[in-house]
Amino acid sequence: MGLNEKALKEMIRLNLDSGSLYFKSVRVWLTRPEMIAFIHKWIRRIAGEALLEAIYEAGKECGRKDFTILEEIMGTPRDVKEMMKDVSPFYTIMGWGKMSVEKVEEGEVTFYVENSPIAENLKGSEEPVCMYLSGYGAGLLSQATGEEWNGVEVECAATGKYPRCKFLLSRKDRKDLILEVYGT
Repeated sequence: MGLNEKALKEMIRLNLDSGSLYFKSVRVWLTRPEMIAFIHKWIRRIAGEALLEAIYEAGKECGRKDFTILEEIMGTPRDVKEMMKDVSPFYTIMGWGKMSVEKVEEGEVTFYVENSPIAENLKGSEEPVCMYLSGYGAGLLSQATGEEWNGVEVECAATGKYPRCKFLLSRKDRKDLILEVYGT
């Protein structure tokens, strides 16, 4: 992909007359990371833990859609190893945190995010909070491969126990993946 700050600036266009911001031809908007943190807090407060799965599913749906956009406008490859290598710098440049891929094997990917904006805004949590990112990664891989992928956050910086967030993406069923990682 060969992205850098200059290339990214050339891809972003602001239309002041309409108040619209575009990444290439795709409408985007800027918001503060607290938005997801606020949504997370309110879902937990109003509906409890069970509904937090909606944040994961929203991430997954966005990941699917965004892969299609990235493939169209930037030529993002469908091969899992190449795609992860390709998109990590893109999301780092976009302010999602410093992304790095640890492992890409048949049916399993492990990646890290340092300085996750979600974890930074939900510090002090007792459990992982970046379910949007695990869903997003699963959605990207699902759309790229045409196979169903799922994700789970294995370690979260928001807990204060880890310096960065760690994610596992797998072709396993989400419930099985959660049981495997958390045992409950």
